[in-house]
Amino acid sequence: MKNALMIVLIVLCSIWLLWIKLNTASLTDSKKTPVAATSSSHASQPKNEREAYQSLSGLIRVFESDLVLDNLTPITAALDKELPQLSPADRYRIYAQLEQAIHAYIGQLNSEQAEIIERYAALQGQLWQQLDAAGALALDPVTPETEPSAADAIPEPMPQQALNPQLIQQKFDQQWPQFLKKGLSGKQQQTLDALAKQHIEVLYVGEGMYEFWLNPNYWVEHVAPHLAKADQVYFKQVAEQEQQPYAYDAGLVISWLQLGARAQVWAQYVQDYPDAHFAELAQAKRDNYLSTLLTGMDNTPTHEQGMLLPEVKAAYAQLTQQYPNSQLSRTLSLFEQQLADDQASESIDVPVAARRAIALAKDQISR
Repeated sequence: MKNALMIVLIVLCSIWLLWIKLNTASLTDSKKTPVAATSSSHASQPKNEREAYQSLSGLIRVFESDLVLDNLTPITAALDKELPQLSPADRYRIYAQLEQAIHAYIGQLNSEQAEIIERYAALQGQLWQQLDAAGALALDPVTPETEPSAADAIPEPMPQQALNPQLIQQKFDQQWPQFLKKGLSGKQQQTLDALAKQHIEVLYVGEGMYEFWLNPNYWVEHVAPHLAKADQVYFKQVAEQEQQPYAYDAGLVISWLQLGARAQVWAQYVQDYPDAHFAELAQAKRDNYLSTLLTGMDNTPTHEQGMLLPEVKAAYAQLTQQYPNSQLSRTLSLFEQQLADDQASESIDVPVAARRAIALAKDQISR
């Protein structure tokens, strides 16, 4: 009887323990489900303004601490999604923070990828040498490693018109992309392709030198659409103009008319958007282009002994006609008048005359 009672107690205890275990598991599962659902629901909810700013700024700080391309890519992907959620002031803060970080990254690239930069310079030298020797006549694209044959060592004399530097430049521009592609290793091409996805490219800066740069189209694509209209115009104009640098090696590589048009673009921008976020930068660009238009550069002067060169004088006349009643046309007229007065007094200082003309034109417009 005693043994039977013991067995009954053991069975009852087992049943009780099993009941507790089953109910505990059920309770745990019921608690897990709402948590998972809450987590999933939270992840799918859009970020508020503060969260969006902290997210973007945090990504940039990661990039700042470790300047590698893999840390820039997620920032680019997040800009279109997060920027619209920010206040206008925070959008400019993000732009300034990212611009500074990318600037540091570009500087590091120029050091770490010096081999690519050096290869660009070497290939440019090879191609120019071949074009000079051939007189810019039709050439088939040549693999850079190909050594010139004995027959090519002394090229036949070419007609004078074939030695025109413009023709050589044109031929260089035609052959450069394929010549460059053949001259870079597969790894170098892969590196450049990855950088190009973030609008980071190699730019010629003169005197046979190259460097990495961020194409302003990066800002046009990823930042400008979320800024004020004036800022969109600013970035669009910067991107358009900087695809072609205006000077190399202390000399102009665009025409006087093109230079004047650039000055006019920024003068008009300052007039249209005097209170824009980038108004001061636009003024600096206007003044730089305008000053160069008046005084020239070491290898592309506007004057000789205080007298405007005929081609410069003709460009001024055309610009004045093209942009009548503008600050540009007033400045050009005042500058020519200043030079004429200096000639009469036999005291010629072209830079001083230029500054005086610019100041007088601004003063006339402000009245």
